[in-house]
Amino acid sequence: MVLARVFGFLRGLIFGYPRLLASEEVEFLERVKANECPSANISDFEFLEYFEGYFCGDRYVATLNDKRYSIIVKAKSELRAEPGRVQQTVNGKKYQYALRNDFVVKLYYSAKNINFVFLVLEHAPCGCLWDLADDDEEILDEDTIQRIVFQVVLGLEYIHLCNLMVRHINPDNIWLFKHGQAKIANLELATIASDKESTPVGLPMFQAPEMVAMNFYNAAVDWWALGITICLFGFNDYPFNATGGDDELRKSILNDPIRGIREIDISDDALDFVERLLDKNPTKRLGSTKDGIRAIKRHPWLNKYNYMTFTHPGREILRLLYRVEGESIPKGSFRGLAPDRRDLQSAEFAEF
Repeated sequence: MVLARVFGFLRGLIFGYPRLLASEEVEFLERVKANECPSANISDFEFLEYFEGYFCGDRYVATLNDKRYSIIVKAKSELRAEPGRVQQTVNGKKYQYALRNDFVVKLYYSAKNINFVFLVLEHAPCGCLWDLADDDEEILDEDTIQRIVFQVVLGLEYIHLCNLMVRHINPDNIWLFKHGQAKIANLELATIASDKESTPVGLPMFQAPEMVAMNFYNAAVDWWALGITICLFGFNDYPFNATGGDDELRKSILNDPIRGIREIDISDDALDFVERLLDKNPTKRLGSTKDGIRAIKRHPWLNKYNYMTFTHPGREILRLLYRVEGESIPKGSFRGLAPDRRDLQSAEFAEF
């Protein structure tokens, strides 16, 4: 592991991040097609802690052979109740395993039994962005916010170069690690980018205007969702009217100007960065203009950082992070349930 990090650091030093990503789309698609994520027996894991998801699914901490993992658990019944959700979950598993990047959470195993499917991912001891914001009543310092955001930008750069859009960026799906790394997790709503996609997915409060309007959309929706995420975890505010239900929220996203964040004590550069991410016109949105990702990296709020800032072996990126503890759960959880083959509709999850 140490040698791999050193080798990656040297490659980045010599070639730079964009050059490292040059061949990633082909390799990613080959791994998706191969679908070679190892399967595990979930009864072999000892479940220790539970974290309730605020914006999406719950996650658990479990051990196998003295190694800790973070595990996302989905009930098959809930997936079957929503049209298309089973295939989305299967595809998300393939994408998560096929993505290989310092800024994307690694998937080690998948598992399933009669009632549930499981994604066994690298353990995030510092929780997710929402844990960090929720546990600190004061607004995070701007340097911490910048460092986290830049790592998410690097993760999205890689994912978008693989011709994938996440469609599920939110504070629950950005996980934090002991040396201050921030990584994108949970690709369950991701899809291969095309110019024919118009289906709204995910939580309405993170949906871009073009998705809300059911117009054709592209990866620009991820930059919008990043802007919303920054407002929530960094500034403890939501920039649209979310008090009147989903219909009122959608109207606000489509028609209202950004509210609230101008009253927060943040730098002008931070305000400009977020406002440009939340441009209602996707062709003018930061990250989606002709300059693409370069416009984000060169923006005054982030231009002091680069790929090497966050990949130097052993460098402590943030000093603020600490271990987050979840709720204890009964010993033997998820053990003793019938295997997947007892599920009469198990063929739906054959590729999971």
